[in-house]
Amino acid sequence: MQDSVRSAVGSVDGPGEASAGHAHADCCHEHDVASKGSRGLLEAGVLLASAMGVAWLSVPTGFVGDAIVGGLAIGSVLLSGWPIGRLAWRALRRQQFDMHVLVIVAVGGALLTLQWLEAASTMWLFALSLWLEARQLERARSSVRTSMTSLQPDVAHRIVPHPPSSSTHSEARAPQTEDVPCRDLQVGDQVVVRPGERVPTDGRVVHGESRIDQSSLTGESAAVPKGPGDPLFGGSLNQDGILRIEITNTERDSLVGQIEETLRRSSSSPASMQRFMDRFARWYTPTVVAIAVVVATIPPWVESGFGAIDFQIWGGWFHRGLVLLVIACPCALLISTPFVIFSGLHRAARRGLIVKGGQFLEEAGKIDALAFDKTGTLSMGTPRLRRVVCGDSLTRSAAWGIALALERDSDHPLAQSLRVAAPADHGPSPVVHQLEIDRGFGIRGEIQGTRYVLASPRYFETNPREWSDAVALGCQEESDCSVALLADDRSILAAFFFEDSLRPEGVDALRRCRQLGVRSISILTGDRQGVACRVQNELRADSCQSDLLPLQKRDAVERFAREYPHMAFVGDGVNDAVALQAAPIGIAFGQHASQLALNVADVVVLVDNLQRVGDLLVVGQWTRRRLAQNIAFVLGLKVGAALLAVGGYAPMWLAVLADVGATLLVIGNGLRGPRW
Repeated sequence: MQDSVRSAVGSVDGPGEASAGHAHADCCHEHDVASKGSRGLLEAGVLLASAMGVAWLSVPTGFVGDAIVGGLAIGSVLLSGWPIGRLAWRALRRQQFDMHVLVIVAVGGALLTLQWLEAASTMWLFALSLWLEARQLERARSSVRTSMTSLQPDVAHRIVPHPPSSSTHSEARAPQTEDVPCRDLQVGDQVVVRPGERVPTDGRVVHGESRIDQSSLTGESAAVPKGPGDPLFGGSLNQDGILRIEITNTERDSLVGQIEETLRRSSSSPASMQRFMDRFARWYTPTVVAIAVVVATIPPWVESGFGAIDFQIWGGWFHRGLVLLVIACPCALLISTPFVIFSGLHRAARRGLIVKGGQFLEEAGKIDALAFDKTGTLSMGTPRLRRVVCGDSLTRSAAWGIALALERDSDHPLAQSLRVAAPADHGPSPVVHQLEIDRGFGIRGEIQGTRYVLASPRYFETNPREWSDAVALGCQEESDCSVALLADDRSILAAFFFEDSLRPEGVDALRRCRQLGVRSISILTGDRQGVACRVQNELRADSCQSDLLPLQKRDAVERFAREYPHMAFVGDGVNDAVALQAAPIGIAFGQHASQLALNVADVVVLVDNLQRVGDLLVVGQWTRRRLAQNIAFVLGLKVGAALLAVGGYAPMWLAVLADVGATLLVIGNGLRGPRW
């Protein structure tokens, strides 16, 4: 399971990094550059305070006083503005007109109109805002990194191999250990994990038994018993036993490492709201710049009577246009979307949900219909043999021998249950030749010159055989069970009936999904009609479809998606892969999901608990609400500030404070988690 999940998690594509919101990547890079220039903030602040003091005290007066104020203000602008100037120059070289260019133009205009304090305070406040934003973002990212890296201990107790000379006594004495950094562990190393310690990286229990707390990775509240042969996730907590573990993945390739990498890459994949913001930004800034030019030129021309230039009138309107340029800075808009996506991905991961991109996280908030596979998803996936019925031409012992020979190496749940339930006196299994597996139907092989098939009733619809009265009667009596029919080339010889219990949380989980806005729930299964109807009635689903082959299940999903465009399909098997790929959102469910299902799914659920599907809806809806709140708040604030600026009631420094305040508020809003 660990290798499957790790490869599926690592299969998150990287195109998002190339296309996923260049604005966000540039913005983050600009924050880093600006934060490096924060060393000059203190000196610039001292110069600005000195300039304000000289201007307020009016000592000295006249030209000398103005020169001192101007010199101090220009020094403050240069100290706090040089990193912003570098970023503006870089943007212009890329033929972009970003917020740094707007601020440089606005401050330059203020200096040209001899508004020294206005220019210096605007530049200093803007540099301070970039520094604060960079600090806040780094704290948020650091909290995510800390929450993940804190799961992995610094050192591990690696077992030192005994020298060959003492190999005969190695089992009689306790193993010797050495403490090594977890990053130095290699696949195949064995380590000792004592009670109260965390598992250093993914591994497999070699010796010992204990209860393992995996809640930090999967969200499971109860500890899970583990024994020899069981897999362990790195970062899980050993509660009460001493375990010897063989390492199966290095620290970097462990589930924790892959989750952290997935968060980094997936947060760059553009959600639909992010793509909207990218399109919006293309015309937002140029439009505001055009409005600022109109405000700075048309009103003063009209107010001066279309005649001689009145420098006082033109200067006032020119200043209002400069304030509009500062208000146009889109930093808060740019950071509002990707930060919420990143926060949502992290919260989902803490609930055992690996979402392979921001667009799938946002789409999860729109889910209005669900289609579920039955076996292994709605049911426990561990069928129990209920009854065996044989015809007159085959003894019970012979039927067991043939069935076990055909299913000897099969990984199908029914085959595993058959092997578990086999009686001790079934006798030796014969040798099978020309073994063939027919996915969705069954298995065929030749035994002692006779062709046998063990398959579902669906197989015999196109390959008819003669039915014995006993087998036919048994199929009627056990209509709510799964059945595997054993036949030769002429007749059906025996029937094996299985029952699979439903997950205990199924009814509550589906009821919760309805409360979260799901309008229709359907069950899609390859099982018999009687089994599908029983499951539908017990779980109170809206509809069910039975006897579906993998491609038929895909077609059913596509029909369902035409009626509910935001539906999701939940499955776990190889036969579910094409349906998972066809669904708007494919959800691979549980720790025993097949490798193929994990690879093609958009979301991976690490826990065998149907309540996690509801958790996905919660975090998806939370993400959409936060995105809408942030964008509406920022746009509303900027519209209000723009109206004040046009009316002459907003100084330039107040526009900067509004932008930095909006940025910090949208970051804080993204840190407020959903209620589970």
